[in-house]
Amino acid sequence: MVALSILLSLTTACAERHPGIEVNVWVEVSAQPAGAARVEFDVARLHVTSVRGVPCGEALARALNALQPVSQAWAHGGAAGGDSPLRADVTVPVDLSRSGRQGLATLRPPPGLWCGLELGVGPDAETATSLLVDARRAGAARRYLSASTRLVRVDAVPFSLEAAAPHDLTLQLDAGPTLASLEPAVTDARRDLLDTLLASLRWNAP
Repeated sequence: MVALSILLSLTTACAERHPGIEVNVWVEVSAQPAGAARVEFDVARLHVTSVRGVPCGEALARALNALQPVSQAWAHGGAAGGDSPLRADVTVPVDLSRSGRQGLATLRPPPGLWCGLELGVGPDAETATSLLVDARRAGAARRYLSASTRLVRVDAVPFSLEAAAPHDLTLQLDAGPTLASLEPAVTDARRDLLDTLLASLRWNAP
């Protein structure tokens, strides 16, 4: 009986522990450009491989090293590995064909001051593509695919993460104009289309 009481006390204590900071990261997709003819998608998918919070100290260090040959906003190549409470390695296919908010990852970092988010994009295991689009408009077919990897940082006004409540952080992705620029009945080979799409990422402040 005593043992049962101790066990119940421990269970209650565990249940009352503060769960810590939880950061839910989302992407809000805008799929159709204003005034454009309707595009019908068979596939329109961007493959996200990682999500990471950027502490302000790191952002400041990068800003001070602005003369380095690698851009401060772009790193062409895969994201660096390693376990980190700031980072989640994921396999998330973002549907670019529908407007709305889609979940990317949940982070459980320590308290701190953040200055942005870093998004990794790369090929998935099934199709070996990071961006795959098959679409039709007025009966004409269009396609674009890319197997490139990207690591994109989206900067933000500094904000504090505290353990008071769950946090929801949202990135805006305006996919419509980029996808509408694909020419009908042509397999598009532009190397910059993935970059153009990712350049539309914007911060939705918490």
